[in-house]
Amino acid sequence: MAAGTCLAFLAQAVHDPIVPAVIPFIEANIKQENWHQREAAVMAFGCILVGPDPAVLSPLVNQALPILISMMSDPQSQVKDTTAWTLGRICESLITSIKPDVHLHALVSALVAGLQDSPHIIANCCWALMNLADGLYEVYDSSEEQSTGPLSPYFEGIVGALLQVTETYVSDSPISLSGSLRPCCADSRPSAGNESNYRTSAYEAITSFVQQATPDCLQVVSNTALKILDRMEHLLNVQVRCWVQKHAVLADAVPFRTRSLAPTTVTTGTTCKVTCAVSPLYASPPPKPASSFLTRDLTLIERCSQTRRGNPAACRPHHDARPPAYSVSGQDIDDP
Repeated sequence: MAAGTCLAFLAQAVHDPIVPAVIPFIEANIKQENWHQREAAVMAFGCILVGPDPAVLSPLVNQALPILISMMSDPQSQVKDTTAWTLGRICESLITSIKPDVHLHALVSALVAGLQDSPHIIANCCWALMNLADGLYEVYDSSEEQSTGPLSPYFEGIVGALLQVTETYVSDSPISLSGSLRPCCADSRPSAGNESNYRTSAYEAITSFVQQATPDCLQVVSNTALKILDRMEHLLNVQVRCWVQKHAVLADAVPFRTRSLAPTTVTTGTTCKVTCAVSPLYASPPPKPASSFLTRDLTLIERCSQTRRGNPAACRPHHDARPPAYSVSGQDIDDP
């Protein structure tokens, strides 16, 4: 990693001369049986993508893309992780090298498949998809006259896969989306649930896709908005019924898990709200949930701000008259 960082800075410093110095190493190692060599080759390629002239790099990227896409199926997770990061760098800095009619289907398929992998790979795939959506939008500059875009055929599938990523915490959390506490034993511990920020990355990718949606995708945007609105409703109504006796760790971790997702959900919901607000320019009838988002946004912000000020009970329903469940030995637990 240190060598990769050094190589990336060197590429930004010397620009084009770095390319002929590194390419022989990449070509000699990218198909080696030893996975360390394959990963090193992919890392080296990703590190030189910023700095040299795009005109110098584009032919190399065109040649490398099929190989990189195939390496998303590598048996070693480290190779897949570095490959997803490199694809994200290409989408971020050399988006014009990606030809929709040549590369897009295979690229999207590989990145969506990566959303079912380990958290770190998922985070990099989400980042790559976010860069892909933003980059293609800038290149093809969607406008009122343009009713579709390169990602339109894949839009619903990608957003659906990203939404599934954000829902993976249901299985490992002691809280369900309905707000009820799952049965637990004395030895149970809630998992972190957002390793490598993979769920946060998925929400950010959804935000990019919603922002860059073309008119032919507005129905998917509307459906996504309804799902986000439903999650906001659950966040507002979540009830944590956990007494501080044997399970003090749940009293600490569960409210934090719920509150830590609120800002990201608000961000995604706000994006859907903005898109729904401008959608009458493109579609009729317009999606309906826009006005509801503002109320949920303001309520979530208010409750989270109250919690930050030391009122942890603010995230619980006001009709619950029991003592605060988020304290140990009489002292309130603040967010980490």
